[in-house]
Amino acid sequence: MTCASCVHRIESSMITRPGVLECSVALATSRGKFVFDTEKTGVRDIIKAIKVSFQRIDYIMMSSIHSFPGIQ
Repeated sequence: MTCASCVHRIESSMITRPGVLECSVALATSRGKFVFDTEKTGVRDIIKAIKVSFQRIDYIMMSSIHSFPGIQ
């Protein structure tokens, strides 16, 4: 995680998930704090959702790099 945009994207996507009550991600430490309802979600679900968010971020970043000739 290298930018505030990544932090915002993860926080925004996580807070909309069922059972996630609070979400805070720190760019400097690459750590997050999540408060969630154990009846609706769990740690594994949250970790899986974060991984999916990162895959989307990587895809968006790669897409934008490839759309500008000369940037590698």
